[in-house]
Amino acid sequence: QGMVTSFLSIGKALFIGYNRDTQWTKYWIMDLIEETLPSLFVMADILRLLQIDRDRMAKQARGEFIGATSIMEWLVRSYGVSLRKAKMVMERAVKYSEEEGAEEITFGSIRKSLQEMKIDISITSQSVEKVQQPGWVLTQTHSVGTPSEKRVREHLSSLRKRMRRDRQWLSNGKKGMERAKEWVLKMEKELIRG
Repeated sequence: QGMVTSFLSIGKALFIGYNRDTQWTKYWIMDLIEETLPSLFVMADILRLLQIDRDRMAKQARGEFIGATSIMEWLVRSYGVSLRKAKMVMERAVKYSEEEGAEEITFGSIRKSLQEMKIDISITSQSVEKVQQPGWVLTQTHSVGTPSEKRVREHLSSLRKRMRRDRQWLSNGKKGMERAKEWVLKMEKELIRG
């Protein structure tokens, strides 16, 4: 953490004026790499030993009104409700659903909220249920960095390309180091003979 603070301080100082402090950053970068290198092996073991409880994961993805945002976006996108009004509808729907003891937005609570806000749109209980399903939510997200299937596949493809490129770079570097060692040994022998 001290090194991060040092980097940030140097970065701020650059706007004031250039000085030679930035020359020391290369040593800090090398130290950071050296310190964090063991974490790669720990992470590899974590991923190798990781066991996913799909039932628990599915349950956690549905509770605590996690689908409220997707319903709000659905109201805006499908029915042209303004974002401000859709947010107010969802705030009320969450409140009413909590009063009912539910952990998801109920059809009754959203219908009551829409009536109170004098928003006349026709929704069904099936659509309210569908919009809160994690699988449906993932199909609706398309921006970079979202967990949609398309974006995850794109990211995996990119990581695989980088991994192949990095492996090639490492292989070339290893060969170069072996050639350099051979050259050094050859030079040592010549110097000893010399």
